[in-house]
Parts: sequence; structure tokens; C-alpha cells
Amino acid sequence: MTTQNQSVYKNSNKPLKNRIHSFRLHFSISQQTFGSIIGVSAGAVAHYEGGATPNPTNKQAIEKLLASSEARIKELINEHDPYYSEENEDGESENDGNADDGNADEGNADDEAGDDDFASWLTSSRLKKGLSIPELASLAGVAIPTIYNIENRTSLNPQTRTREKIATALQVKVPRPVLDELDEQESVVGLGKLQDFPPHVEAEWPSCPGVYVLYDVSQRPIYVGKSSNSIAARLKSHADRFWFKKPIVEYGAYIEVNDRDLCLKLEQVLIKFLKSNAVINKQSVETAKDT
Repeated sequence: MTTQNQSVYKNSNKPLKNRIHSFRLHFSISQQTFGSIIGVSAGAVAHYEGGATPNPTNKQAIEKLLASSEARIKELINEHDPYYSEENEDGESENDGNADDGNADEGNADDEAGDDDFASWLTSSRLKKGLSIPELASLAGVAIPTIYNIENRTSLNPQTRTREKIATALQVKVPRPVLDELDEQESVVGLGKLQDFPPHVEAEWPSCPGVYVLYDVSQRPIYVGKSSNSIAARLKSHADRFWFKKPIVEYGAYIEVNDRDLCLKLEQVLIKFLKSNAVINKQSVETAKDT
């Protein structure tokens, strides 16, 4: 075990964001596990590592954890992560000796073959690179919530371009079994692929024609929309609506549909199928009738 990360997280003169990050690297734990120990969400930990200041109660819990003995820390980690293994502390692994191999990409892809879905692969690859969620988001040129939602399986079908940006930033190839599973999850027989997108990140709005669904914070579908030209243009028209804000709208998913008639029919079927769940559509219909 190396002591470099330990010397950082134990040093109260270092910025707290660096200490938290070094602590996680030293013990090779995720933001979710760290957050679980101190009683906050993984998203909160991501914000702390990005420079946000914890409230006094959370700061006290963090300082207490960082000051604990290694034996006590490992006890806490095992309580909150039953799959924790001390073998990978400080990001070390049996394959680290191959890091300078000329075929690093291929080797890393094989190393990740045990990760059976994109979320697991992403978390594992990110931790091996020693990156926080904000750091990876910055390198990949995507929003922090995009990475967070994928790792927490809120976003199950990230767009292809998002996956490619992440893989490029990590400098690791996505294993073929993971890609195959994504293709299977995304496919809707007779139509194409269903993919997630962050509704409040305009740069990642889909520009293709198709049908989209917006979900609230509890992942309940609340709005179905369509565009025969560009979903992004349609989303832009929602931007100034009172309901197009968090937590009313938190997530989005779309399917590309190039046939105009099919696009309309699919939208109508989804609205009828969702019934009262599509509350925004319901309100719009009732308003239209009133006027």
C-alpha cells in the first residue's frame, strides 16, 4: 500500500475536495460508498470533490472519517460495501504492471470484461484512473449529472456519442459484451434504439426526428412529445415553460423515428398508454379544450 494518498487525506491543511478524493483512491471506494458512510448521497460527494462546501454537520462527519484509524475505516467500508476488497487499495491491481504495454487499450478492455453492464464498467474504469465524477465529466466534455446518472443506473441507455466521449476520456475501450448488452437494451423491435439524454443540458439534446419522454425526479413519465424534424428544436420550445424545470423534469429518453406518420401515431399511443401519468400532456389537452 502506498502512502501518498494517505498523506493527503490526513493533512487538514489540504483542500477538503483533495482530501476526500485521495481518501477514496487510497481505499479504492466509490463516491456512493463514501457518501453512505457519512450519510449523504453520491451526488453530494461529487459536489464536494468538485469544490462545494459541506454543511457543518456533514463536514464534521467527513473530518471524523478522515481522522479515523485504517482499521476502523475498513470496518466502516465493509459495513457499507459488502463487495469491498482490500486488494485494490490505491487503485492497484494485478494488471498494473501492463500499464505501459503498447496494447494498453486492448488490455484494459479485457480487464473490464468482468463488468457486465456499462454502469459497472464506467465506475470501475473511472476509479482505476483515479478520477472523480466531476473530473471525468470535464475530460469527456459532458455534464456532471450525465456521469452520475449513468453510474447510479438512472440513465440506462446513454447516447452513443456520450459513451464515445467517456471512453475517449478514459482512454479505455468499452468491452464487446457491454456494448452488446447496450444494443440489446436500446433496441425496440421495428423502430430502433431508445436512448437517454439529459433534458437540461442543451448541448446533449438529440437533433434527430422522433418521439421523446420526459420523467420527473421519481422517474415517472410525465410528458410525451414528438418532432418530425428535430427533437432538440422541440425541447427548446419547452425551455421557458414553468414545468420544464427540476424536479418536475429530471430525465429524458428518446427514440429516433424518421417516418412522420409513425412518429405521430407512436406519440399518441404512448400518451394513451401512460394515461394520467403524462400529467403535462393532460394539462395541455385540457387547456386546449378550454380555449
